[in-house]
Formats: sequence, structure tokens, C-alpha cells
Amino acid sequence: MKTRNTLIAAALIAGGSMAAQAESIIDVEGTVDGEGTDSYVTTSDGTVLKTGTNSCTHTGTYDAEAIINACEGIEEEEEVVEEVVEEVVEEEPPKVQTRIDTRELFGRTLFEFDSADLNADGEAAIGELMDKLAEFKGVTDIVVTGHTDSTGPEEYNLKLSK
Repeated sequence: MKTRNTLIAAALIAGGSMAAQAESIIDVEGTVDGEGTDSYVTTSDGTVLKTGTNSCTHTGTYDAEAIINACEGIEEEEEVVEEVVEEVVEEEPPKVQTRIDTRELFGRTLFEFDSADLNADGEAAIGELMDKLAEFKGVTDIVVTGHTDSTGPEEYNLKLSK
């Protein structure tokens, strides 16, 4: 009877240790795709098969170059992505060329005597000037300066020039 009990105990111990070595299906970070899949036994849905000692089961075509880090106890390194900063170079607006043209009408009497009204020569001179100005694009300012003659009182000439 002792022999029988010893055999039963041995069978139970052996069976228990075999159960500890039995393979179990454990998902290793989801399913396995790509590199390393041929190195491990997987289920039909791609889950890696692990042993009772929590080791991934290698296949006969195991390749140390094609491993799954989680199966080999290697922590995944987070991929460091450098932020690319594009430097925006603002183009300088095209420089506007400033052009100053001066037209002087010296020696010509353009106004009627004792009046602020243009005479015929004055109207013709202003007409010519306006025709020339029409050729320019982007004219922003026109400055007209007039003077009276020096005859007559200063106050009278000032009133006439305004």
C-alpha cells in the first residue's frame, strides 16, 4: 500500500509540474505582425503563445535578429521624434523707387494781371503738365508753389497768392 501511495504521490507531483510547463496563450502587447513573427509560435489570430514560465515559445526557425522585444524582456524604446522647425523667411517687399520730377515755368506770366485766374498761356502750361503726369503710375503727391511779383504792397500780394 505504501508503494501505491508513493506512486500516486509521484504521479501527482509529475502531473503538477507538467501542468506548470504547459503552454498557455498570453497576448504580448497585442498581436504580432511583421518582423519576428516567424521566430515565435502564434495562434491563428497572431497572439504569441507563452509557456507556463511566461516565456514566448520559439519556433524551429527562430532568428535572433528577428525578435519581439516584449518576448525577450527588452523594454521598447520610445522613438524620439525631433520637431522640425521651418524658418520662415519673409521676403522684403519690392523697393519702390521714388522719382521726383520738377517742372519750373520761369519767365512766363501765367496769371491775368491783378487776378488769381490763369491766362491762356497758364492754362496751356498746366495742360501740358497734366498730360505728362498721365504717363506716370502711382503718383501720390503734387506740390504746386506760386509766387507773386514784388510790385505792390506785401499785404496785397499775400492776399492775391492765397
